Amino acid sequence: MKNHVKSLAKHLSIPPAAAVKPGKPLLAILCLAALSLTARAQQADEVSVTIVGEDGSSEIRHYPKDSTQLNLSQEALTSITFSRGLTSLRTLYLQSTPLASLMLPEDMTGLVELSLSGNQLRSLTLPAGLTKLETLNLSLNRLTNLTLPAGLTKLETLNLSLNRLTSLTLPAGMMSLVELRLWNNQLASLTLPEGLTSLERLHLSDNRLRSLTLPNDMTSLVELHLADNQLTSLTLPEGLTSLRTLNLQNNPLKELWVPQGFNLSQLKLLGFFKDGGTVTFYDPAGVPSPPVPVPPVELEFMLQWADSVEGPWTRAAHITVTEGVVRLPNEGGKRFFRLAPAGAN
Repeated sequence: MKNHVKSLAKHLSIPPAAAVKPGKPLLAILCLAALSLTARAQQADEVSVTIVGEDGSSEIRHYPKDSTQLNLSQEALTSITFSRGLTSLRTLYLQSTPLASLMLPEDMTGLVELSLSGNQLRSLTLPAGLTKLETLNLSLNRLTNLTLPAGLTKLETLNLSLNRLTSLTLPAGMMSLVELRLWNNQLASLTLPEGLTSLERLHLSDNRLRSLTLPNDMTSLVELHLADNQLTSLTLPEGLTSLRTLNLQNNPLKELWVPQGFNLSQLKLLGFFKDGGTVTFYDPAGVPSPPVPVPPVELEFMLQWADSVEGPWTRAAHITVTEGVVRLPNEGGKRFFRLAPAGAN
């Protein structure tokens, strides 16, 4: 028995003499040994997270390596460091804190949802390999610079609203993206890649856009919100066949170019041509050279105006479109305009 105790003491880095000290209960030694082994096993299955508070205090927390969700929202932290090993983590909530910078470990690639809204982040570089990420919420920060990694093929929702971005280039391959929120930034330019074939809602209101080029393959786009920008002209590509809502409130817009055969009566147009303007049908085969007005397929629709988006809508004119250019009058400064089917009330 004494030899077994010495062997166990050596494994636990306990001086053998102390382990077999006369009069020391053997049961106590074995209990200490069991506790020590258990603690070491727990440490091997845990990862550490170091948190620095607003008062400068530091705290180290331990979480199981197989954790699938962490919620560290609404904590008074200014810095957080994750050790490697959280490879099973699927959801990370880190919202409404004074956090100004963040570096995620390279092996945190199992994330499905990452929410960092309501912090004070000024820039952020996400690690590569986030191929499982479906939801990314970075709204309500102070971002002026953002680098998104390639491979976000499963990302469905990207929320970057209420930041300070002046430009943004999205990576290629975001074919699963359904909703992109970029409202209330400082965007003067935006590069949208080809391949956004699942995108249904695009929110770009409250920016500084003077021009915007939309990819032709955005065939699923239903809502396009461009209110409160600086657009004077907009061209709808031929592929926007699903578009139903086009919000252009508070833009100095004078020209809307639509492809020949595009059914304008399917659109709910808001804030369109406050002081009059033109709708011009163009031949898609002429792009990217300057579009040339062409007669559309004969189209009947009703012009309607209102003082607010809720209405009531007032019938302005019943128009049959047979020419390439439709000139819309200035209806007494009415701010909201829409097209309705010819039989609408």
